[in-house]
Amino acid sequence: MKYSQIYVFKGQGIALLLAQSGRHVTVCYHKNEKGALETAQKIHDFGRKSLVIQVDISDEKQVKELIEKTLKNFDNHIDIFINNAGISGDFNNVIDKEFRDWEEVFRVNIHGTYLCSKLIAKQYLKQNLEKKINEADQNHGIIINITSVRQYLVCEGSAAYCASKLAIESLTKTMALELGPQGIRVCAICPGLIDTPMTSWATRDAERKSKIEKQIPMRRIGHPNEIASMVAFLCSDDASYCTGQTYIVDGGWLLANPNLFA
Repeated sequence: MKYSQIYVFKGQGIALLLAQSGRHVTVCYHKNEKGALETAQKIHDFGRKSLVIQVDISDEKQVKELIEKTLKNFDNHIDIFINNAGISGDFNNVIDKEFRDWEEVFRVNIHGTYLCSKLIAKQYLKQNLEKKINEADQNHGIIINITSVRQYLVCEGSAAYCASKLAIESLTKTMALELGPQGIRVCAICPGLIDTPMTSWATRDAERKSKIEKQIPMRRIGHPNEIASMVAFLCSDDASYCTGQTYIVDGGWLLANPNLFA
């Protein structure tokens, strides 16, 4: 099966690699309109179609509108959905953290992932019923959730982020179990430290960056394309028997039991 569309929250590296592979892409953003438009232009440069939509993924109405607009612009069909939106919140310890900050992290990271996954799964089931897809077909829709190595680490000041990302792994497994009989695959990718704006806390200071790189067995920070390549694999026929698992892409960082804020 050749997938014709993929829908990406942020993740320019993911969007561009899949556009290069022949997919059309809907790029969603919350605040960074400039980045979304730049990504869309690069997708057009590859000769693929793109759609840019502002959305708050914790708002069910907005997620429904996102799916409806995407269907309208891309032949009334969706094949792949990537949940890549995430925020870290502040770095206060638990007793100092305001509940509103804790709640916001969960609202985006886990509530948003849940809403998007639930609604796109319903769309997949509708598509499969309408097209009377043969149950022997290998893929009837794919959901990929982006988590973080911090879900496996004890990180001072980062309880909300770590807990919300670990919750995504549990959601991934549960949905894979429930949707597997319908041929819908649900996987998670767990990146280590990847060179993106969200990790600037670790990369903008040369001394801290050097310390972290020494913790990583491969002695370097990852590139967004290395996450995109794992996404591309999981979206391919080569991964048709992969579901319910979390794939760690961290250069071996977790093996070293890292201290993120050393």
